[in-house]
Amino acid sequence: MPLTKVKHRHIKDKEIRSAVVEKLGEVRAKGYVSSGNVESLISVFPVPKGDDIRLGYNGSSSGLNDAVWALWFSLPTVESHLRAVDSDTFMADNDVGEMFLNFMMDVRMRPYAGVDLFTLFPEEIVMDGLTLHERWNRLFMGFGPSPYLTTRDMMRVEPKLKGGRHVPSNVFR
Repeated sequence: MPLTKVKHRHIKDKEIRSAVVEKLGEVRAKGYVSSGNVESLISVFPVPKGDDIRLGYNGSSSGLNDAVWALWFSLPTVESHLRAVDSDTFMADNDVGEMFLNFMMDVRMRPYAGVDLFTLFPEEIVMDGLTLHERWNRLFMGFGPSPYLTTRDMMRVEPKLKGGRHVPSNVFR
């Protein structure tokens, strides 16, 4: 497993820094990242999206993605999707940007998915020389196995959520 402790780069642009602090504050408030043993850090970076930003989390830069196995499975491409489209097709665009966050990360992986918050939340540092590291508790975008693990777990959970298909009172039968 990786043991990377590369600190988060200081963001000079005050507007972008403020947006990053706000987004990470939301992630922290929801408990997606929290305190705990941190052995290795992943990088966090802002990605512009219109007038806003999204945060990118990079499990590759720390070596985390190289240390874990991610099962390959196919995802539809535009070409394969268009083969199923005709004039009577209805389509929708669903943003599942927080889909991964619905699923817990294996407790053995959490120490290797740490985030350096030192430059973003300096008011929380009480003594010189301390660090402010928190770690992911949930699967995140940028962690290699996240697409497979969320798809696998959804396939396990969905039948339980829908209930018995032979029960007359079940609306999903």
